[in-house]
Amino acid sequence: MEDFSNQDDYRYEYEEDKPSFTVGQAILKYGLYLGLAIIGFNLLIFLTKMYLSEISSLIYALYITAMVFAVIEFKKKNEGFMSFGQGVGIGTGVATLGAGVIGALFYFVYINAIQPEIGQHIQEYAIEQSRKVLESFNYTEEQIEKSQEASQKFNNPMLQWFVNLLGVALLGVIFALIISAFTKKKRPLFE
Repeated sequence: MEDFSNQDDYRYEYEEDKPSFTVGQAILKYGLYLGLAIIGFNLLIFLTKMYLSEISSLIYALYITAMVFAVIEFKKKNEGFMSFGQGVGIGTGVATLGAGVIGALFYFVYINAIQPEIGQHIQEYAIEQSRKVLESFNYTEEQIEKSQEASQKFNNPMLQWFVNLLGVALLGVIFALIISAFTKKKRPLFE
């Protein structure tokens, strides 16, 4: 009886058809790089007290850079070929692992355990901004208070992490669709 414990070896008829760098390897390598970059970026933002400034949106450049480098290495190690689906999978996986898991975990540990005053400051800022938005829609003081009370029910770190994970995955899909549209190159059927 044949041993199929390592099924990866049986998916390819010939050894030269087996990819030298898999989608999973690209996700793991560049997801870890992105996670480390996000940790460094967040530390810099927290230590310089710039976490409420527009500069914090530069984090998206890190997402895109990690995704592009992952796709480039994948193509380079696979004879220049990458399907659209592989590109979307790589980009989404890199963003989800790097930002949604590693980066978000660091962020929530940092603002809840290491420097909780930053978390409080961010929360106060969010409340202030939501108040301004609601006032611009002519909400009464009572409506504003009810809205802010309702939002406090969702102030749960695990729920915030889960919502962040979903948001990062969605953003990763959007970025990956764009990147893959420009970088895909299908392997010809007959060589």
